[in-house]
Amino acid sequence: MYKVRFHLAKGLNFEKWQVTNLANKEVMYYDPYLVALKLDSCTLKNSKATANKIHCGQNKTVCAWIECEHIQIDYLIKRYECFFISKTNPILNKLKGDNLIYYNPKNKPYWIDSDGTDIDGKHYAILKTIGKQLYFIKNYDDYNNDDDDDDKFDWIEGDDYNED
Repeated sequence: MYKVRFHLAKGLNFEKWQVTNLANKEVMYYDPYLVALKLDSCTLKNSKATANKIHCGQNKTVCAWIECEHIQIDYLIKRYECFFISKTNPILNKLKGDNLIYYNPKNKPYWIDSDGTDIDGKHYAILKTIGKQLYFIKNYDDYNNDDDDDDKFDWIEGDDYNED
């Protein structure tokens, strides 16, 4: 089991994905512009009491994360392509029909989907990070199908980060 969150403490790992192996407590950090994470069997977690305090103006502290059973790390070949993530990015074009998931306790003290619905505690089969964003993948086979000729964005299907 793994715990994944976006690391916002100042320092070397600021704004990186933090992945904690809950079995052995190993912590790894991943630059969101160098890797994309595929998270399997996920649950969105939130400490509502802490999130409500932040929502009311207190300083931010860790209050939300994703628990997942398995992580795959996909390394991006062309860093500059991911750095300029936009609506014209071919990976995002493949994700158009999928849901973007948000968490910012200053705006809402819970996880929300693109409709603004409270999704705290919701379970997803697959979540995928693209840059600093998190997406619910409706059909991974469609998403992962590379039958187009678009070579602007290349992946190295990466490490299985499952040491269980």
